[in-house]
Amino acid sequence: MKMYNKNRSFQANWLQKYDGLVYSPSLQGGLCKYCLLFAKNRDKLGTFVNSPFTQLNKSSEKLGKHFGSVGGDAKKSHKDAMADALQFKAMMENKKQLDNRQLNTAAAVRVAENRDKLMSILKTVIFCARQNIPLRGHRDDTKYLNVEHCNPGNFQALLQFRVDAGDKVLEQHFKTSSKNCAYRSKSTQNELIELCGDHIRANLLAEICEAVFFAISADDVADAANKEQMSVVIRFVDRNDDIREEFMAFVACDEGTDGETLSNAILQMVQEAWGLNMENCRGQAYDGAGAMAGKMKEVSSRILNLYPKATYSHCASRVLNLCMVKSLSIQIVQNMMDLVDGVARFFSHSPKRQGALEKVIDEQSLNSSTNQSRVKLKEMCRTRWVERHDAFEVFRMLYLPVVRCLEDICGDNVHNWDRDTLKDARSYHLGLTQFQFIIALVTTHHIMAYSKALSVGLQGRGVDMVKAYRQIDYVTESLQDVRTFNEEWFAEASKLAEDVGVMPTVPLYAGQMQYRTNTPAHTAKEYFKTEPDHSTSRPLALHLIPSVICSFGTVDTQVISELVDFYKDDLPSPMAVETEVHSWQIKWKGKSASEVPKTAAKTLKQTDKLFFPNIHCLMRLFCTMPVTSCECERSIRGLRRLQTYMRTTMCEHRMNGLLLMHIHDGVDLDLNGIIDDFARRNPRRTEWLHHAMHETLEEIFFKRNV
Repeated sequence: MKMYNKNRSFQANWLQKYDGLVYSPSLQGGLCKYCLLFAKNRDKLGTFVNSPFTQLNKSSEKLGKHFGSVGGDAKKSHKDAMADALQFKAMMENKKQLDNRQLNTAAAVRVAENRDKLMSILKTVIFCARQNIPLRGHRDDTKYLNVEHCNPGNFQALLQFRVDAGDKVLEQHFKTSSKNCAYRSKSTQNELIELCGDHIRANLLAEICEAVFFAISADDVADAANKEQMSVVIRFVDRNDDIREEFMAFVACDEGTDGETLSNAILQMVQEAWGLNMENCRGQAYDGAGAMAGKMKEVSSRILNLYPKATYSHCASRVLNLCMVKSLSIQIVQNMMDLVDGVARFFSHSPKRQGALEKVIDEQSLNSSTNQSRVKLKEMCRTRWVERHDAFEVFRMLYLPVVRCLEDICGDNVHNWDRDTLKDARSYHLGLTQFQFIIALVTTHHIMAYSKALSVGLQGRGVDMVKAYRQIDYVTESLQDVRTFNEEWFAEASKLAEDVGVMPTVPLYAGQMQYRTNTPAHTAKEYFKTEPDHSTSRPLALHLIPSVICSFGTVDTQVISELVDFYKDDLPSPMAVETEVHSWQIKWKGKSASEVPKTAAKTLKQTDKLFFPNIHCLMRLFCTMPVTSCECERSIRGLRRLQTYMRTTMCEHRMNGLLLMHIHDGVDLDLNGIIDDFARRNPRRTEWLHHAMHETLEEIFFKRNV
């Protein structure tokens, strides 16, 4: 053979010098018989294995690098293959079989090592999901891991951090594994995330099935990618008689948001995907605002036609918001709210103005020796009244510093305020120093303090129907008491007006006025005084609650008959309800108000399931009925935290898996079970992670020989 103008030929003495080297006449080149038959990663070995040794220039260097030269060392893959070959040769020559127990022990060690490697990767995925840390970067494929000036993402960086922190198993894995076996790609991330979400949902579904009865809550939202998503929440009573509302999944509304499409999506998810029996559904609650207005009622009616016991409840928290908006018929109150919101935006949208306000607050705090913890006004929320409550509290607290700051801006020529700022400051200062604004601010602030407690209470996860009605009655009765003219509130408003140099005045009276209150009066106190409304609150009609029994002394048999007729298929022994109710009355007869429960949740806790099985069942049904759909809104906030500017879109399984881990961060995950499921999805992973490799060396030899 002539190469590079020189004669080159395969030398026979090489076969003696290098153990394992053989010559193939058909390929006209050298091969390594050990690596060809027993090497593990043959695809990466190249010459002597995948291609014959035919380039004979620098032959001594190439042969020495693979087989080992005098004073040198052979490749690790060649040594491992040669060791396996010698072991196989000894076994065949001696006609003895290897002990299967030794093979199983070796396989078990290998599987344990592989599971440890995947365990580190799985824990990193769970850590990112529960802390709501984005996993991916701009380039997170494995080929970009070692590229300079390329950020592979948080997940890859955290894996490297584990290696740097001393995870030797993971370090060895990344050094020795091939690219398609590193298990750090985005596909592996998606599979692990989906499996974690499935495990969490499976645990929740097991508890729901154990509880038997459940209720559905749903609400839709447009996500960061402007795609319609519907949050589905299941409410149930667990084995400890605690009321639970658990987020289950987001359902993509790709086919539309009409009533038929949404109801079909809910039923398909609940029945087919989760395996729940809709015959056990005892309630549904939806939020009728936004994109769902006019549609969720249709959803409820469609489901109610199929399952008559799935009673519909409009979200009580949203109803409260709508009632409060509807009740704002007094023009000076509406004007006051608009002015408060405008002033908050005036300061919050300019760091310079906010700095001027904070300076005034610091000066007044020093002069009054009272530290002011709040220095920033809050804007009004258009949909959530509980946020408006906080905004009013902060504005009432900062009213005097705000007026003083506006005065400073109007009369300050040092800071060179722009013309729009000066114009707005004069307008806002004039509005804030009107006595009508001050009396409306003080009165609304006090009244909304009552509704704030109700708004917060209705959003609780454990609130039941009875507790909600009681809270509404308490607030209604309290508001009835304060509808008469309150001297203390008027005195507070007068003192506040005096602090800003304003005298209580009566607005101009006209013979005919359309857009504001027009009451003839000689003094401000007479003008702002209103006649009380003597309407009374509707009494509670849930007569099985012990506090109601103690109040009325008896149980309305007509109500009990209606309950038995409606829920007779759910009750363990409906024929015994009458005698059971009589014993129930005797149990609470003569008890003081402090000894009896006042809500369905507390009543359920104190109901003996063996002695009062029907009443216990009815209490569970009452507790299962949803009051609000606030848990859906909580999951929507989780979706907004998950989808950021850098990651607006992701597949549905990945999104739901991440949200389930983030929202249900207290659920313990069976990591070994997740790894088992991960291994079952692919036979190659099964061999990698399970004790499934029981082939003998003879089988390996003949497979590779073929």
